[in-house]
Amino acid sequence: MRALKITILALAVFVCTESNAKCSWRNFNEGINAKKIILHDDTLWLNTLNGVYSINLSDNSIVKEEIHECADIHMDHEGRVYCVTAYGNVSRYALGFNEFTGGMTDNHTLDIGITVTDDGTMWLSHHNAGVFRFTDSGWKRDVYFTGSPCRDIKSYHNELWITSYFGVFAYKDSTWVHYKTDDGLPEESTEFLAISPSGTVWVSTEKNSIARFDGRVWTAITGSEIIQTYGILSLAADSNDDLWVGTNGGGILRYSGSSWESFTKDDGIGTDVVLSVSISPDGILAAATHDGGISFYDTGDWHTIMPGNGMASDKITALYVDDRSRLCVGTKKGLSIYDAGKWITFTEQTGLGGIDVTSIAQGAEGNLWVGSDGGFALCNDDVWITWKNETWRLGRCIAADIKTDSRGHTWIENSFSKIVYKYDGVDVSKITSVSNVRDIEIGRDGSVWFATFGSGVARWDGVSWIYFTENDGLSCNSINDIAVDSTGKVWFATENGGVSVFDGEKWARYSVLDGLPSDRIRSITADRNGSAWITTDMDGIAVFDGNTWSAYTADTGLPSSEVTGITFGHDGKVWIGTRKHGVGMFDGTLWVKQTIEDGLTSNSIRVILSDTRGNVYAGTYSDGLSVYTHDTAVDEYKGVNPTAIAITAAYPNPFNSLITVDYDVFDECFIELKVYNIHGQLVDILKNSSQSPGHYSVLWNAGERASGVYICVLRAGAHASRVKVLYVK
Repeated sequence: MRALKITILALAVFVCTESNAKCSWRNFNEGINAKKIILHDDTLWLNTLNGVYSINLSDNSIVKEEIHECADIHMDHEGRVYCVTAYGNVSRYALGFNEFTGGMTDNHTLDIGITVTDDGTMWLSHHNAGVFRFTDSGWKRDVYFTGSPCRDIKSYHNELWITSYFGVFAYKDSTWVHYKTDDGLPEESTEFLAISPSGTVWVSTEKNSIARFDGRVWTAITGSEIIQTYGILSLAADSNDDLWVGTNGGGILRYSGSSWESFTKDDGIGTDVVLSVSISPDGILAAATHDGGISFYDTGDWHTIMPGNGMASDKITALYVDDRSRLCVGTKKGLSIYDAGKWITFTEQTGLGGIDVTSIAQGAEGNLWVGSDGGFALCNDDVWITWKNETWRLGRCIAADIKTDSRGHTWIENSFSKIVYKYDGVDVSKITSVSNVRDIEIGRDGSVWFATFGSGVARWDGVSWIYFTENDGLSCNSINDIAVDSTGKVWFATENGGVSVFDGEKWARYSVLDGLPSDRIRSITADRNGSAWITTDMDGIAVFDGNTWSAYTADTGLPSSEVTGITFGHDGKVWIGTRKHGVGMFDGTLWVKQTIEDGLTSNSIRVILSDTRGNVYAGTYSDGLSVYTHDTAVDEYKGVNPTAIAITAAYPNPFNSLITVDYDVFDECFIELKVYNIHGQLVDILKNSSQSPGHYSVLWNAGERASGVYICVLRAGAHASRVKVLYVK
């Protein structure tokens, strides 16, 4: 058996070095469920609900072909691949799929099959409209075949075979032959079809019977209880005239002329639900399983690969890079974490509150918080604590935003009911002092800010609530987003009042009269230089440099005015995601556009994020994740990289009263060094200021505090380093 070892990561990586101006994307997607596969030489073709893929098994590469709504794929006797779409448009592969026939019907359906006989004639079977062949004048419906809807279509040399609700039809020597129960079929409602290299025809029926035609008579095949129990999903026949049957939960069966042999997950196939089976000309069998990858069988051995290899879904909803440099990807089907070159996926069954992930954050102790459509969950040393809607009587809780303050309290926004929950390290409580919340942000002084829609903003300083409305200087009482810059100023994106900013004492307001492209601001964020960036619904973006606003739209170089997010690279570049036009990068002078033509997996970007290594992550609406990496090849992406700060030592440890904490700062930044107890509650602040690159030490006096474990946490923006210390009196 030739080597079928394959490692296909489902993340797209854009590789570009300082000395290499030519950049390229590679794409990571979810595991692929194929409804039909074709194995030929070293290429595996897959027709899936998300499109057509080709996998080169010799170099481990995977390509998503530009085919939309593919109904069926077929390979002719010369090895050419054909694809028919839901409207009957046919494309043939030649360095990419190229359409060369128009649609045969306006009746949109995925129940279309395609085959090509050895004389080059293309045939299509349509579930409702019958059989068509392609002629010099286009598609022509065969006048003879006026029977029931077609179900499967195959060819053998120049013979055409079709299954239907009223038996089996064969086109031989320009003549149609109709086989029914009178001819030996066990029943006339036939479904799947397979033809061996010697011409033996196999069909399955609606009631899970199987029949074989040897060129003269039909013979019913019996004896498999597994087929009767689980049903049939696919058929294939090999050069030995053995029949292979993919079942809906019973694995794969082989019929060798007189007996049945079964293969299940215990024998090495991916799962026991087998969607499609294909046998290559050299006798290797490939089986597409549901959520279990592609399993290969040759000389008695099974081998399984996972195209896409890892992410829970191609529909990306949230992105986060934790302080261990692990990439956390929220999807519509769970949470996937990329760590040390491998994907780990969590679902509702393995710890999450719900399957649709809506937010990801990290607590003071480095614990991971995950919000979903079914509640929220906390991962503490690989152990999940879950607050489910039905268990905790949360009502319908969609945890859209999660933030942890300097006191170790975690705040959860419910985007469905617009209320807030607080976790104090022990219990979860409902906050009644603020409602209709749209966003939560933590101020530099540890205050917690809440944006409401209709009631202005609220601030909790740890002791009391303070409220601000239009009467206090806010430009609009409906707030969409909050940002805190490096100086401590708090910025507010309003629904129709432009931007408001609070410096701790007074308010400032900005509108279109001050240079904003619109007064309806969708989001706001601050870069490390203190500049504030805003996005609008359809009017582009703008940046405030401390004195003036500069607006960018599609008319002034922005790739698109429909911007879905902004992030800032470690080199100062600004990156944006757009709804339909890919990714844009701004170097301070020019915008550069990147689309699927440059290798992106999709032009529709839902969420965009950067990390300290220069990676930029672009999560798409339905086509997986694309990642730009500055100078690291995809195989070198291990999830372990330096950050901008690091605690280097804490001594003596254990300690009595006094302990010294050493730390390094690699870039000029605002840092916080705080001490928490084992419950995540803040007990002391050791440093809270801007610092230049260098090595620093700070002394902590635990004083009269209780003996036990404490956590020293050093933070700079989204980056953190921590160490546990033991205080013994």
